[in-house]
Amino acid sequence: MYKLEEKDWRLFKKMLPIWQERFLDKTIEDYKTILNTNDKSSKKFWDLSNRMIKDKKNPGVILRDLKRDEVISHLLDLLKYRVISESDLDCFSISLQDIVKGWRKHIAKVDP
Repeated sequence: MYKLEEKDWRLFKKMLPIWQERFLDKTIEDYKTILNTNDKSSKKFWDLSNRMIKDKKNPGVILRDLKRDEVISHLLDLLKYRVISESDLDCFSISLQDIVKGWRKHIAKVDP
């Protein structure tokens, strides 16, 4: 079993709010696009409402209760939901990057 390095744990806790804020900035821009269409107000309302319901389930929004032993899972979810990219992992240890990349390849083979 992989033991997360202390520096990776501290870095993850530092970076997560930054990543989430960046994700929400982009998400709000998407909301503005919905609101600035020429559609009827009712369509804009429901499109925005549906989008917000979906976005509230995204780890870029809901990930709060951090546990050290779930960091790899959290990173995989953040990558899956495009909250972060692989380049965001560059600041972490090579061993953590390798574990995450290995799991991504494994998951890609298993998911239909």
